[in-house]
Amino acid sequence: MATTCGFVSGSGAGNAAALARPGSRKSVCDVAPRRIVGLAAQRSTIRRVAPLRMVSKVGTVEGDAFDEEVLKSSTPVLVDFYADWCGPCKLMAPLMDWAASNYGDKLKVVKVDTEKNQNFVRDYKIHGLPTLAVFVNGENVAQVEGAMSKAAITELLESNVPAIKS
Repeated sequence: MATTCGFVSGSGAGNAAALARPGSRKSVCDVAPRRIVGLAAQRSTIRRVAPLRMVSKVGTVEGDAFDEEVLKSSTPVLVDFYADWCGPCKLMAPLMDWAASNYGDKLKVVKVDTEKNQNFVRDYKIHGLPTLAVFVNGENVAQVEGAMSKAAITELLESNVPAIKS
């Protein structure tokens, strides 16, 4: 019986007995793959469950809808400029949901995919992602690049949105 890459080849009978014999060159590794094969067979009966997906409270804005949703909004707007491939952008997603639920009707939170809307990258001089921008009465009053903590987002909003300061 020989082993290659952790798999036992040859007849499996007597593996435990061979380990018990004095002077045997076999190791526990020679027996363990039998157990793995058994586990692999059991895995096929395990039901696969789809991963949980959080429902985001943050809307995505594209193209001409940006004017209506952000620039013409009577409510202050926090805009998250992001890209799907951006790791720090993914870290910011739960914080954007937090801001949307925490500030309720005092603040609107939207996301803009910079890959699909490259004109915004030029118009708002976005050099890094994620970029958060605060719009009040259609004017970009604050813009910050990079991932931020909850405390930093709170400070950004409280210092730029009068309705939130309360």
